Amino acid sequence: GLAGAVVSGLLNGAFYGLGAAYAQGVGFSDVGVATFMAATILGGAAFQWPVGHYSDRHDRRYVMLWVCVVSAGLAALGFVFSLWSENLLIAVGVLYGGFVFTLYGLSVAHVNDLVDSSRLLEVAGGLLLVHGIGAALGPTLAGTIMDWLAPQSLMLFFALILALMAGYTVLRIRAAPAV
Repeated sequence: GLAGAVVSGLLNGAFYGLGAAYAQGVGFSDVGVATFMAATILGGAAFQWPVGHYSDRHDRRYVMLWVCVVSAGLAALGFVFSLWSENLLIAVGVLYGGFVFTLYGLSVAHVNDLVDSSRLLEVAGGLLLVHGIGAALGPTLAGTIMDWLAPQSLMLFFALILALMAGYTVLRIRAAPAV
């Protein structure tokens, strides 16, 4: 849960801080930039309930794993589509946002499943703090990568972070029994 909160902060901070610069850097018009940002955020809002509802009935670690795997794949696809088509990238943005923006909620729910109810507020505050730290670091790391490579590399940054989180989730699944 803690790792998920940090990763969520890294990804969300980089998206909100650099998403518009990314879209402009790959050639979107001003309307395209706004559409890409709005579509990704609306996708995130639309998927919160179904993913959360599903995770209430299944092992959250596996849901987090699949959210990371699917999001990493979508980010990689977004990298490819950023070279081809604005419309395809916007469609990928809807799905990417739909999955990746659920990661923080899944992380908090997973931790809440494990801690004593008397510590929920304390733990939630700690998770929010590490999410904020990730959100502060995300744009710096992603911006550095974008400077080194190209604006399209923002999606590669997302894919790499999500793939690492997926790998870590597999390790945690093997290390501890289900809740």
